[in-house]
Amino acid sequence: QNLINVHFRTNEALSKLLMGNSTTNPTSPISLNERNGENHQAMLHFIYNSKLVGVFVCHDGKNGDWVLQIPFFPPFQTMDDFTEEKVRGMIW
Repeated sequence: QNLINVHFRTNEALSKLLMGNSTTNPTSPISLNERNGENHQAMLHFIYNSKLVGVFVCHDGKNGDWVLQIPFFPPFQTMDDFTEEKVRGMIW
């Protein structure tokens, strides 16, 4: 923006995004969804429940590499609301 002398007036972001990496068993049915030798793995898996709205993003189904993206909303929430134990409880 500074290089081309364009400036925007914006408000601070309304939410932040928390990301957590996880690895699953690469031979699990959700990681390895193959038919006729082709991989039909979905990349995005959405979670909607009373405790959490989030997205599991499959980066590499064959190796079981996933990222969980969770929006959070300061100042109503802080990182203390999202410890590993608390997030596991929100998912399950």
